[in-house]
Amino acid sequence: MSNSDLATNFDVAPGVLWEQVDVKVMLIDQASSELVTLNPVGSLIWRTLAEASSSVARLAGVVSAEFPQVGLTQATADVEAFLDELVRLGFVSSAA
Repeated sequence: MSNSDLATNFDVAPGVLWEQVDVKVMLIDQASSELVTLNPVGSLIWRTLAEASSSVARLAGVVSAEFPQVGLTQATADVEAFLDELVRLGFVSSAA
């Protein structure tokens, strides 16, 4: 993960609206009007972030608990990649 470690906390960025539709979450950046629809795993991560700022380690544990077929190592790698992309798009920020 770029510029962070497993203990860095992440938050939903200001100006991001979201809504859950069935098992998926849709994100809208008010500034750019960009719309992103998350898959069920991404939606679980997003809902967890929306409740409270969270670290990669915590989010990977949530994913691994909800989807037992995904080991913690794989969940950690997937969460890191997902957060990197959401930070790049401006939907998530790291709490320095």
